[in-house]
Amino acid sequence: MQNLNDTERAFVVATLNRSRYFTAQPTYLGTRSVIVETRIGYHDATRYASLLSLNPPRKSGTRWRVRLKGPIAEALLGEFLPELTGRAREHADAALARIHADEPPRREAADLQSQ
Repeated sequence: MQNLNDTERAFVVATLNRSRYFTAQPTYLGTRSVIVETRIGYHDATRYASLLSLNPPRKSGTRWRVRLKGPIAEALLGEFLPELTGRAREHADAALARIHADEPPRREAADLQSQ
């Protein structure tokens, strides 16, 4: 993100490697968004949320949950995707591909004028 030093960046990448990636149900407009969810301990969750300027984490059982959704999640994945490893990169790629595969086809300007 904006001003992360090397240790903060490594922490964010390590946390993203432990995250779950999925897409939300389509909205009434037919669009979907990426969701990145991480369940970690309290201190790591508050550090992660503060580094990315997110809302405070929520309690989820014995762990704490940090959830990113929509354009924020897409921007985060766009920046950190090359640094993710193995399965995390595959799942993040798949989530991004699903939202773009479900977009309605865009109509060209010539098609709109002919109607």
